[in-house]
Amino acid sequence: GRGGWGEVKIAKFRGLRVAAKVLHNMIISEYNQHLFSREMTIAAKIRHPNLLLFIGATREGEAVILTELMPTSLRRELETRVLPRVQITSIAQDVACALRYLHQWRPSPIIHRDISSANVLLEPLPNGWRAKVSDYGSAQFMNAVTTAAPGSPAYAAPEARYPDQHSPKMDTFSYGVLLVEMCVRRFPESSPAQREAQILQIQWAAMVSLVRRCTSERPADRPSMRDIMELLGRPDCTPHYYLTVCALTIASITDQ
Repeated sequence: GRGGWGEVKIAKFRGLRVAAKVLHNMIISEYNQHLFSREMTIAAKIRHPNLLLFIGATREGEAVILTELMPTSLRRELETRVLPRVQITSIAQDVACALRYLHQWRPSPIIHRDISSANVLLEPLPNGWRAKVSDYGSAQFMNAVTTAAPGSPAYAAPEARYPDQHSPKMDTFSYGVLLVEMCVRRFPESSPAQREAQILQIQWAAMVSLVRRCTSERPADRPSMRDIMELLGRPDCTPHYYLTVCALTIASITDQ
């Protein structure tokens, strides 16, 4: 794929097929070099099965980011098929689990700030999908936020324009918009009235209730990702299992 920041290609790294995000030379300014370094700092620190696995990066010549290769995105699948409720719930659980991990980061929570269907990547399972959150270009440690969120306005919380108001609850708002998108299979509308019209199309009372809580105008009224995990029926992200999977994945890449 190709976007404003660069092009994503399939590449090989030590015999492993990976995704290579090559940044356009025209955007490599001193400021963008800072953004690139910030993304790499965050990506190198975090490891979770529901976050796209970061492999490495370089700024020698073209700036390139290497990650694991995923076959499709949530947006692409929503354009071609209706997801049954069980799959919507499973994807919602995976995304919530990834965000819970970021929001519980110490010493300061990490805010993704760009949750969207394009940034949720999918790999097939026998009865559904495993979802992984990608793209940390907009992510920031909460105590270091200095810029407005550059993500899609359709997913952005009302406070996104004010850096001093950014908190993990901003991701909760975007997550609620993502739930609407999965249920109605339409790109999110930006205005509150249009978003409400999309919510009214959802024929799933429990999901409507969760969406309304997530997209509340007041951040304090939105649930945390821990609360959402409990509502979705997966209160525990089973960290020991996740750490084992991460260790095996990293060891496999290192061996190759």
